Amino acid sequence: MYHIVKFIDDNDILQYIFCPAKQRQCQRKIRSGHQNGGMSNVTKTTPVNPLLYTIQVLMTPALLSLDDSHFLFRNTLWSFPRSQQMAYSSAAEWPIFGGASGLDVNMEWVLHNVNFWRHHTTRRHEATLHHAFSELSVDEMPQFWDERLAQIDKHADPSKRIGRLWKGSYAYIDRSEVRKMRAGLNTQSPILDHLNAEEGDDDVFQEVKLEIVDDDDSGQVTLPWLDLFESHLGSITPPPSRVRTRAQHRSSSTGTNTEGDNIIEPAVGFDRHISTRFEGTGYHEYEDFQAAGWLNPLPLQHGIPGWQRMTMMKYFVDHGTLDTGALWAYEGVALPGGKIIVGRWWSPSEAGTAYSGPFILWCIDGSARAEEERLQGLEEQALGEGAQGVGSQE
Repeated sequence: MYHIVKFIDDNDILQYIFCPAKQRQCQRKIRSGHQNGGMSNVTKTTPVNPLLYTIQVLMTPALLSLDDSHFLFRNTLWSFPRSQQMAYSSAAEWPIFGGASGLDVNMEWVLHNVNFWRHHTTRRHEATLHHAFSELSVDEMPQFWDERLAQIDKHADPSKRIGRLWKGSYAYIDRSEVRKMRAGLNTQSPILDHLNAEEGDDDVFQEVKLEIVDDDDSGQVTLPWLDLFESHLGSITPPPSRVRTRAQHRSSSTGTNTEGDNIIEPAVGFDRHISTRFEGTGYHEYEDFQAAGWLNPLPLQHGIPGWQRMTMMKYFVDHGTLDTGALWAYEGVALPGGKIIVGRWWSPSEAGTAYSGPFILWCIDGSARAEEERLQGLEEQALGEGAQGVGSQE
């Protein structure tokens, strides 16, 4: 890990990816053609290698680190206006998943989303999340994976696909400002982000508890997976088949079947038999909310295993009834190791181009806070069993 981080820092990968001026400086000369009896040099700009985005996305915990000794800790943050535009972009313009199979992670979009949150968590003068973020204990900070990365398949332990207790935040702006943002007008006049909580609030970060459940066991699930949820999220519905020829760009994922000159991409990530159903609970603006969702394992991304697609519907229950007018859809990428999720939320009730914004979640299962929550759960369970015992003796 040390050598990877040092390589990224020494080679200015962040600056190269985010700063157009730096890209113009990084040019290579190639020899082509004979002119006047000799070789002439032609200068061409080298495009950003998609693998660089992928490597940098893997280093998300380092990007969000406040450790002054960390190689990636820098006061300079590149291209925030562009990252802000990407964070509020529509799924139609910048889908998180694409490629011939619909299973390729859009690493450029994900990295801009991470850069967006880096801006709010690591920059003191923004007065948004930095103070609360700096007050977190080390074990409540975004973490790297803690075991060897491996591809997720039907034999994988569902309980290890995702953590249980999470912290995070989401950002939003007014609907009128979304149109300006997507038009790139934030470069002319800054548009301020609103977060799920602001500095000074009691609970700046949202906490969410996720539980793996068996969708076929009615005794485990709080709410069956509704057609309404599936229509908006497409959690277990394979995307339309997209057949491409060899002349078209290759997918960043691997594992394809071939038929003649065509390459058929399998939609394995949406197979219900290897996908994982979960339910969640949390607290938002003085009100409890619930969530239901799925994790779809993804193919290797540029040779790296362990990626997952996360879809989730956040909902509220009013007097025992699901409030269908207050649904919030989430789609994101769980990074290898299952400890960080970044993605997009949107309002499914609005027609046309959706009202949307970015979110981030990181797992804090190894923290003292998680242990406190676990012990509290055991205590409540014991009290419940004790009450049942008293009742049975009467």
